[in-house]
Amino acid sequence: MRIAVVSPARDMCHTAYAHDLASMMAYTASVRPDISLGNYIMLGTMIFDQRIKLAREAVQDGSDYVLWFDTDMRFPKDTLLRLLAHGKDFVAANYVTRQIPPEPISFTLVDDGRKWARVPTTKTSTGLEKVSGTGLGVALTSTKMIKAVDDGNSPMFWFQYSIVNHTTLGEDIYFCIKCTHAGYDIFIDHDLSKEVRHVGMLEFCHDHVDDDVAAMMRKELDAAVVTDLNKVVPLKPPAPVIPLANGKGRLPSVAGNGIHKDIITQELGPPPPTDTPFAAAQKEKAKNVAAIVGEG
Repeated sequence: MRIAVVSPARDMCHTAYAHDLASMMAYTASVRPDISLGNYIMLGTMIFDQRIKLAREAVQDGSDYVLWFDTDMRFPKDTLLRLLAHGKDFVAANYVTRQIPPEPISFTLVDDGRKWARVPTTKTSTGLEKVSGTGLGVALTSTKMIKAVDDGNSPMFWFQYSIVNHTTLGEDIYFCIKCTHAGYDIFIDHDLSKEVRHVGMLEFCHDHVDDDVAAMMRKELDAAVVTDLNKVVPLKPPAPVIPLANGKGRLPSVAGNGIHKDIITQELGPPPPTDTPFAAAQKEKAKNVAAIVGEG
């Protein structure tokens, strides 16, 4: 078995990430000598292009799986073996955003596709959970799935913007949508998620997520009707991608007002409601933080 360990990066990476990567590579090689490990890194600023090229290089080299790491992540030395043991084509860690209060980066699509609901990893969360989308900061994907979504009709990774609910989707969520349309399920490992850190000024983790807010997320998610993309969103050929500029350096006239409408391959309905208990709790927390900052 061959595993490609890939990391899109800028010009530097965090020391802690480099330490954890070295530890994981050494541990995996000592425990599973039958696994051939390849280490891939690509410098740049266009994350979608980096991911596409890294994935294709891994496939070209005959890899069976791609283990994705962002260079601002921390993870245990047995991360690969734990993800591999699940036997899934797509399984990831549900890490949190680098902000206060932090929020989980995994989502489940609910309410007939009108809302991307965040999926919390709480103290009692365990095992695998199926989601609609997640980040690729710590994730394992099979090259069988990658080859299925790299069909040549639309990019594997891209940023997507909906003019219906004014929501921007990152390149990783765009990739998740393509994987779902290709018939693959996406899972998060709650147990591993609790051991993963997102490095910023702090090492953000689920301990920083307010318990009441996480419980409210879970309550709203459990009460919602989960949207199955394969059943609700009609499968149709993806629209062609419009280049950001033509040969003369000008935006194409069909773009219009800076929004590339032809890139939008699905419309997720009206904006999500802002009067939910979770939204109210977030507003109250923001007011409290502002008051504290003002007093300081």
